[in-house]
Amino acid sequence: MALDMYLLEDIYIGGHPAFKDIEDFIKLPSSNSDKETIIKIKDIGSISILRGQWKNTTAIHKWFTKEYPDIFSNSNFSYVANDKLQDLLEICREVFKDRSKAVELLPSNTGPDFTSDAPDDKYYMDDIEYAILVLEGLDLKTGLYRYQASW
Repeated sequence: MALDMYLLEDIYIGGHPAFKDIEDFIKLPSSNSDKETIIKIKDIGSISILRGQWKNTTAIHKWFTKEYPDIFSNSNFSYVANDKLQDLLEICREVFKDRSKAVELLPSNTGPDFTSDAPDDKYYMDDIEYAILVLEGLDLKTGLYRYQASW
């Protein structure tokens, strides 16, 4: 069983005057047939951009579920406050600087499915370093971000 995790940015563009007169379109392959889906650019309401992606990084997942206890009550995603993402960035930086703080600040789950997700493991630190890179690249003043995960 794998834990797939994503951090997405939602950008709302619907009704923006810059797009109202654009007659161009985008052709997308359909996920369930051989046909293409054609979308007029002026009809796009929002887009989601993948900003970060992890697999079996239970320390990060555990942080999100602790900060947002009802995160998966109605769906497999939740919008995340930018100040919380800033907090996560600071925690990741601390753990990356001093691995001994990992158990206290960013503990992971243990068990047979998560053997590479312990603070003393190289993969754990690689995931923390990646999280820092992702979080540093976000616009935490105005961006709209959501966390999504599935088992």
